[in-house]
Amino acid sequence: MDNKIISTEDSALFADSTYHMNGTNKREAKYNKINKSIESTGYEVVPKFTNKGMVVYQNKEDPSKIHVAHKGTSLTAKSGFKDVVADFAIGAGLTSHNNTFNKRDRQTKKIVKHYEKLHGDNFKLSASGHSLGGATISKSAQSKPVRKYLKQLDTFNMGSSPAYNEEIKPSKSAKKDLDPISTHHRIKKDIISASLKVNSPFGKVKTYKIPFDKKKESSSILNRVKLINPLIDNIKNFGEDALHAHHSSHFHDGTVKYN
Repeated sequence: MDNKIISTEDSALFADSTYHMNGTNKREAKYNKINKSIESTGYEVVPKFTNKGMVVYQNKEDPSKIHVAHKGTSLTAKSGFKDVVADFAIGAGLTSHNNTFNKRDRQTKKIVKHYEKLHGDNFKLSASGHSLGGATISKSAQSKPVRKYLKQLDTFNMGSSPAYNEEIKPSKSAKKDLDPISTHHRIKKDIISASLKVNSPFGKVKTYKIPFDKKKESSSILNRVKLINPLIDNIKNFGEDALHAHHSSHFHDGTVKYN
C-alpha cells in the first residue's frame, strides 16, 4: 500500500487491543488498559464510540485521523455466545442475517457520519480486525459512506469460508475502491483464514511463515477453531501449530516480519 496512514504493526495492535474490552472491570479501567497498550502509536481511545464489539481510536495530534477496530471471537466474554453464532454465520455464508454483523455495520456507519460532520473531506479513516473482527469490518467497509473516507484496511487471520467469501463479494465500484487500500494478513498454518488463499473478496492477501512458540498455545483458541470452521473434520494435521498461528499478537510483537 503506497498511501498508508498508519503502520501495519499499529493497525494490528489496535485490533488486538480490542480484546481488553473483555472482562468484568469497569469501562474506565478497560479504556486505561487499552491506552497504555497503544501509547506508542499516538492514538487514544474514544469512549463515546467504544463498546464490547469495537474500539474507536483518535490521533492525539491530528483529530481528523480515526481508526475503527472490530473485536474477534472471545469465548470468555459475555458476548461469547453471540460471537460463536456470528462465527457459524461466516461458515454458512449467512452473515447478512446475523445480528452481530448488522449491529457492527450500523455502529460503524454512525461513527463515520459523526466524524464526517466534524472534519468533512479532511476526515481520514483506517480500520482493522482480527478473526471475526476482520470479517465484520470487511463487510462494513463495503458500504459507500464508509469507503468514501477509508484510507486503509487491514485484517489479521480474518474469519473466512468459501461461503462467506462468496457472500461478501463487493460491487464493481466497491472493489475498485477497496482493492488498493485493503490487505488481508494471515499466518501460513492458520485455519480460520485458510479460504482466503484461493478466494479473497477484495484486496491483497499476504501470508507469513513464523516459528512455532509453545508459550502462545491456548486451549480457548482450540475451542474457537473447532466452532468456527465447518470444514474442520476434513483438515489433516490439525494441532498446536495451527492454534499458535491464529494469535493476533504475532502481527505486532515482532514475530511477523513485514517487507
